[in-house]
Amino acid sequence: MAIVSTSTNPTWRKSLVQQLQEQQRKSNEPFESVIQTCVSLFEKIDSLQREKSNSTNCDTTAINPTSNTASSSSSSTANSALNDRIIALQNELKECQKCMMEKDSTIIELNSKITCLMKEKNDLKSKQSDLKISLDCMTDKCRAFEEVIKNLKEQNTCLIDEHTALQMLYDSSKKKFDEINQQYNDLIARVMESKAKDAEFMNEENEKMIRIQQEKVRKQLEDEAGRMTVNSNVEKDSVNLIENPVLSLIPERPRIHFEPHNEIYALKFDKKTHYLSSGGGDRKVKIWNFDDIKINLIQVLSGSNASVTSIDIFEEYLVASSSDHASRVWTLSDYRVRRTLTGHSNKVMSVKFMSVNNKVVSGSFDKTVKIWDLNRNACMRTLFAGSSCTDVANRDENFFASSHIDKRIRFWDSRMETSSTEILLQGKITSLDVTNSGHHLVAAIRNDRLTCLDLRMNELIQDYTADSFTIGCDWTRLRLSPDDQYVSCGGNDGQIFFWDFKTGKLLKTLSTDQHIGTIVSVEWHPTGNLFASADRNKNIVIWS
Repeated sequence: MAIVSTSTNPTWRKSLVQQLQEQQRKSNEPFESVIQTCVSLFEKIDSLQREKSNSTNCDTTAINPTSNTASSSSSSTANSALNDRIIALQNELKECQKCMMEKDSTIIELNSKITCLMKEKNDLKSKQSDLKISLDCMTDKCRAFEEVIKNLKEQNTCLIDEHTALQMLYDSSKKKFDEINQQYNDLIARVMESKAKDAEFMNEENEKMIRIQQEKVRKQLEDEAGRMTVNSNVEKDSVNLIENPVLSLIPERPRIHFEPHNEIYALKFDKKTHYLSSGGGDRKVKIWNFDDIKINLIQVLSGSNASVTSIDIFEEYLVASSSDHASRVWTLSDYRVRRTLTGHSNKVMSVKFMSVNNKVVSGSFDKTVKIWDLNRNACMRTLFAGSSCTDVANRDENFFASSHIDKRIRFWDSRMETSSTEILLQGKITSLDVTNSGHHLVAAIRNDRLTCLDLRMNELIQDYTADSFTIGCDWTRLRLSPDDQYVSCGGNDGQIFFWDFKTGKLLKTLSTDQHIGTIVSVEWHPTGNLFASADRNKNIVIWS
């Protein structure tokens, strides 16, 4: 194969022609000696065959019988030598052919190896090209990253400078804050000292007022007794009688029992009519009247869409909270729903009037406490407590307390957005009740105790416990007697416990066959001579 290279060929073509020529030379070089040997052998064979043909012609022309014996003998000797040489050359030719076949197979193997190597070379070139492209991309990325690093270093330098400046500002501010905090702590200490003095002064004034009132009542009684003695002939209707104060009595025996609901959550006596209201899982509030032998259903108040959880009564209005995220207000003159207070996002556990008939406070499991204006049927303020509320108790029109499952009692001013203070107790708080004076608050705790707080000093002053006393659920309600002499609460084993409010001494426990399970609610009659209790087994018992 002749490859002609012209001056017009580019450089890569010249290089390719040179590579092919060099490859051709290398492939032909191992076989040049073999080819030359074969050529010489073929020449020798041709020469021997010509000699043989000449000798044969000589033999055929010598037909004369008179030829001498010496001539014939020499001719046969020469033919024999020639044949031997021919055989030897033929054997040598066979060896040469065999060697050529071996060389051919070697050439084929070498050609296949050359093909594979060329393929590998092409693959390597392709990979080299790809790697070069990747290298270029990586180089570009490295340059970009170096630029980013440079920018980040500059930004970091700026941030370090800003941090140094801020640290200096923080140090100076911290110093000022420490000074202000010290002044604040001193001010708090002075305020607390002043409040303590004010509380002592108020206590002294209250005691003076009580003594003055007692002295005044005593003088009035003496004057009335004197007038009754002087005017003994006057008719009894003309005598001005002084109403005796409420005197609570601890009940002795069960009087009536009945099953008003499929599950009971709330009890409340009406101070005006002395009717008993109950609420439960049947979504209704039922109003009852009773005598010594039977109970009478006065009215059923419907409207709730879930269980009734608490009841409160003020003047002519009854309000009840429900698990349907709302509370409802009924008028007791016609037993009609007048207001529906919606806005909570979870069940409402407690609702109370705030010592007026147009303002209500409600606590819910949605971790909020809401104050409602019944005149506008709207929420006046939403207070975020941060924990699910179990009960509320009001001191007056503006101040109230709420209990929560995070073991805290929070105290609120309805005119403010946040709690004024809070007290941490030892367990979940299930119920609250405030004394008539508003100076003390009693709380029921799931760690099987009741505790009393002095609201004037914000400190615990008394615990109410018993060996067998355990609170059975998160909504168990306690109650103070109407004259604040006794604290009562139901236990997990169906017993009712009565303590002396001042001393914390356990005075009595009551039990009956009608109460088997947990006592969830208790309530004193406004006159103090009757008592109601409800358990989780649907039973209400009236005690006397």
